[in-house]
Amino acid sequence: MKTILTIIKDQSRAQMYEHLARFAGAQIIHAEGALHALTQVERSNIDVVICEAQMDDMSGEEFRMVVHEEIKTSLVPVFILPDAEQLAGKASLEDAAPCGPELLRQVLQVIGVEPQHFPAPMNHDLRPQLQGNLDQFSLADFLNWVAEMGFHGHWMVGVQDAGGHERSAHLLMDAGNIVYAEFAGHVGKAALFALLRAIHQFPQTSFRFYKTDDQLRVRSADMQKSTSRLLMELAVDLDHLSAQHSHN
Repeated sequence: MKTILTIIKDQSRAQMYEHLARFAGAQIIHAEGALHALTQVERSNIDVVICEAQMDDMSGEEFRMVVHEEIKTSLVPVFILPDAEQLAGKASLEDAAPCGPELLRQVLQVIGVEPQHFPAPMNHDLRPQLQGNLDQFSLADFLNWVAEMGFHGHWMVGVQDAGGHERSAHLLMDAGNIVYAEFAGHVGKAALFALLRAIHQFPQTSFRFYKTDDQLRVRSADMQKSTSRLLMELAVDLDHLSAQHSHN
């Protein structure tokens, strides 16, 4: 079994990655920080590493350099999670900043896991239960409508700029409520807020929904409310942000 080492601060993100990897037939072990991870890379049979862009003891780029140049383990690829601060305010989506399922697809392919073993929403050969474009509805309206059906499953929401560059978000729905979100380096409520801002800036948006019977025990700490209440609060935050920009 292939082994993925992660250095991920957010507990819900770490749990989500572990869940998706396990369903693909790989195992994830977690490190407390970069220094702890370096020890594990030296002493254990690690196939690939996923780390934060900024960690307490070093940056992701510094970690990659140490792994490849000092420990001399150039055969261990190091994938660095998107840096939310570096992505903020960009006028295009040229940096795809892959999240969750997209990033894990790349990781698993690099270490030789066959794509047919990938679970939803990582497996692009699986047919989604819902898919389309958000031409006539806002994402908030659409999620509120679907929430009433009480679905469980994964959303992949793609935002595209005028140049055709796309960035995707991953949302988890549990009994109709959005309980996890990841987008552009953010996790939880901040990720959903960043997604709504991106859609406002780049309105061309598509979605895929993979309905599952498996109820994941993954929930972001700041996403404890119903979908309707959560989206209402985010709409107020967006209005406040727009008002601030109009006064500047």
